[in-house]
Amino acid sequence: SSDDIFLLSSVFDLDAANLETEIRLLKQSTDLSESNKANCEKWMDWLTISGTSREVIFCNVYKSLKSFMVIPVTTCSCERSFSKLSIVKTKLRSAMLQERLDNLLTMFIEQELAYNVDLDEVIETFKTLRPAVERRMEL
Repeated sequence: SSDDIFLLSSVFDLDAANLETEIRLLKQSTDLSESNKANCEKWMDWLTISGTSREVIFCNVYKSLKSFMVIPVTTCSCERSFSKLSIVKTKLRSAMLQERLDNLLTMFIEQELAYNVDLDEVIETFKTLRPAVERRMEL
Protein backbone atom coordinates (compact mmCIF):
# COMPACT_ATOMS: atom_id res chain seq x y z
CA SER A 1 0.00 0.00 0.00
CA SER A 2 1.01 3.63 -0.31
CA ASP A 3 1.38 3.98 3.45
CA ASP A 4 3.82 1.06 3.55
CA ILE A 5 5.85 2.51 0.70
CA PHE A 6 5.91 5.91 2.39
CA LEU A 7 7.05 4.33 5.66
CA LEU A 8 9.72 2.28 3.89
CA SER A 9 10.98 5.29 1.96
CA SER A 10 11.14 7.46 5.06
CA VAL A 11 12.96 4.84 7.15
CA PHE A 12 15.56 4.04 4.49
CA ASP A 13 15.75 7.59 3.04
CA LEU A 14 14.43 6.68 -0.42
CA ASP A 15 12.30 8.46 -3.00
CA ALA A 16 8.75 7.17 -2.43
CA ALA A 17 7.54 7.76 -5.99
CA ASN A 18 10.51 5.95 -7.53
CA LEU A 19 10.20 3.12 -5.03
CA GLU A 20 6.53 2.66 -5.87
CA THR A 21 7.33 2.63 -9.60
CA GLU A 22 10.10 0.08 -9.11
CA ILE A 23 7.81 -2.18 -7.09
CA ARG A 24 5.15 -2.03 -9.82
CA LEU A 25 7.74 -2.90 -12.46
CA LEU A 26 9.05 -5.78 -10.37
CA LYS A 27 5.56 -7.20 -9.91
CA GLN A 28 5.15 -7.31 -13.69
CA SER A 29 8.60 -8.34 -14.85
CA THR A 30 10.17 -10.67 -12.33
CA ASP A 31 11.03 -14.23 -13.29
CA LEU A 32 11.23 -15.43 -9.69
CA SER A 33 8.97 -18.28 -8.69
CA GLU A 34 6.15 -17.59 -6.25
CA SER A 35 7.95 -19.45 -3.45
CA ASN A 36 11.07 -17.30 -3.88
CA LYS A 37 9.25 -13.96 -3.89
CA ALA A 38 8.97 -13.97 -0.10
CA ASN A 39 12.71 -14.55 0.34
CA CYS A 40 14.90 -11.42 0.63
CA GLU A 41 18.04 -13.38 -0.19
CA LYS A 42 16.54 -14.64 -3.46
CA TRP A 43 15.56 -11.08 -4.38
CA MET A 44 19.12 -9.89 -3.73
CA ASP A 45 20.50 -12.74 -5.84
CA TRP A 46 18.08 -11.85 -8.63
CA LEU A 47 18.95 -8.15 -8.47
CA THR A 48 22.71 -8.72 -8.48
CA ILE A 49 23.01 -11.28 -11.28
CA SER A 50 26.19 -10.42 -13.14
CA GLY A 51 25.73 -8.36 -16.28
CA THR A 52 22.09 -7.38 -15.72
CA SER A 53 22.47 -4.03 -13.90
CA ARG A 54 19.22 -4.73 -12.07
CA GLU A 55 20.60 -3.25 -8.85
CA VAL A 56 21.05 0.02 -10.75
CA ILE A 57 17.65 -0.10 -12.44
CA PHE A 58 15.85 -0.98 -9.20
CA CYS A 59 18.18 1.04 -6.98
CA ASN A 60 15.56 1.96 -4.36
CA VAL A 61 14.41 -1.64 -3.96
CA TYR A 62 18.04 -2.76 -3.83
CA LYS A 63 18.93 -0.19 -1.15
CA SER A 64 15.91 -1.05 0.97
CA LEU A 65 16.55 -4.81 0.72
CA LYS A 66 20.22 -4.35 1.50
CA SER A 67 19.40 -2.24 4.55
CA PHE A 68 16.59 -4.52 5.62
CA MET A 69 18.79 -7.61 5.52
CA VAL A 70 21.27 -6.26 8.08
CA ILE A 71 18.67 -5.37 10.71
CA PRO A 72 18.98 -7.93 13.50
CA VAL A 73 15.87 -10.00 14.12
CA THR A 74 16.43 -9.97 17.85
CA THR A 75 18.50 -7.96 20.28
CA CYS A 76 20.32 -11.03 21.60
CA SER A 77 23.60 -10.25 19.87
CA CYS A 78 23.58 -6.68 21.19
CA GLU A 79 22.73 -7.81 24.70
CA ARG A 80 25.42 -10.48 24.55
CA SER A 81 28.00 -7.89 23.49
CA PHE A 82 27.16 -5.58 26.36
CA SER A 83 27.27 -8.50 28.77
CA LYS A 84 30.75 -9.41 27.53
CA LEU A 85 31.78 -5.76 27.72
CA SER A 86 31.05 -5.67 31.44
CA ILE A 87 33.31 -8.70 31.88
CA VAL A 88 36.18 -7.34 29.77
CA LYS A 89 36.10 -3.74 30.98
CA THR A 90 36.59 -3.92 34.71
CA LYS A 91 37.76 -1.25 37.11
CA LEU A 92 41.31 -2.50 36.64
CA ARG A 93 41.05 -2.14 32.86
CA SER A 94 39.17 1.13 32.72
CA ALA A 95 42.15 3.16 31.48
CA MET A 96 42.72 1.31 28.20
CA LEU A 97 42.31 2.90 24.79
CA GLN A 98 39.18 2.26 22.73
CA GLU A 99 41.11 0.31 20.08
CA ARG A 100 42.52 -2.10 22.65
CA LEU A 101 39.10 -2.52 24.23
CA ASP A 102 37.59 -3.27 20.81
CA ASN A 103 40.27 -5.88 20.09
CA LEU A 104 39.90 -7.57 23.48
CA LEU A 105 36.14 -7.59 23.17
CA THR A 106 36.32 -9.09 19.69
CA MET A 107 38.58 -11.88 20.94
CA PHE A 108 36.30 -12.53 23.90
CA ILE A 109 33.11 -12.59 21.82
CA GLU A 110 34.67 -14.73 19.08
CA GLN A 111 36.29 -17.23 21.46
CA GLU A 112 35.65 -20.17 19.15
CA LEU A 113 37.73 -18.56 16.42
CA ALA A 114 40.46 -17.60 18.88
CA TYR A 115 40.73 -21.18 20.16
CA ASN A 116 41.24 -22.46 16.62
CA VAL A 117 44.27 -20.24 15.95
CA ASP A 118 47.44 -22.27 15.52
CA LEU A 119 49.83 -20.61 17.97
CA ASP A 120 52.90 -22.32 16.52
CA GLU A 121 52.09 -20.85 13.11
CA VAL A 122 51.67 -17.39 14.64
CA ILE A 123 55.03 -17.72 16.41
CA GLU A 124 56.78 -18.84 13.21
CA THR A 125 55.27 -15.95 11.26
CA PHE A 126 56.29 -13.56 14.00
CA LYS A 127 59.88 -14.87 13.91
CA THR A 128 60.23 -14.13 10.19
CA LEU A 129 59.25 -10.48 10.53
CA ARG A 130 61.90 -7.79 10.59
CA PRO A 131 62.72 -6.63 14.11
CA ALA A 132 61.10 -3.52 15.56
CA VAL A 133 59.30 -2.59 12.35
CA GLU A 134 56.89 -5.43 11.67
CA ARG A 135 57.06 -7.31 14.96
CA ARG A 136 54.72 -4.98 16.74
CA MET A 137 51.34 -6.61 16.94
CA GLU A 138 48.15 -4.82 17.78
CA LEU A 139 46.19 -6.47 20.54
